[in-house]
Amino acid sequence: MSVRVALIVGSLRHGSYSRAIALELKTLAAPTLALDMVEIGDLPLYKELGPADGQSYPEVAGALSGFKGTVVRVNDKGEIIVSVAVPVRRFRAVLGALLLSTQGGDIDS
Repeated sequence: MSVRVALIVGSLRHGSYSRAIALELKTLAAPTLALDMVEIGDLPLYKELGPADGQSYPEVAGALSGFKGTVVRVNDKGEIIVSVAVPVRRFRAVLGALLLSTQGGDIDS
């Protein structure tokens, strides 16, 4: 069984150091480690929806259906935001969802 890891390349510049490191990591990785390069420009844009509209986040909608969900986004400053949503259950019934997100810049610094 292999483990999948996303290597987020945080620069769109052609000679980017993060891209060069990611490419080198792919050549050095163990066979059981699947490394996928993700360009920061390919990440969806984070938009604050507020607590009243949480179901508009796909990870929350999935959690309300009983599934765990994770999404990596980028804000308008180019900072990475990771969101994780899990269902809140009682006796197998989904009562709600818990959404945890990083602040912009937490991952970058």
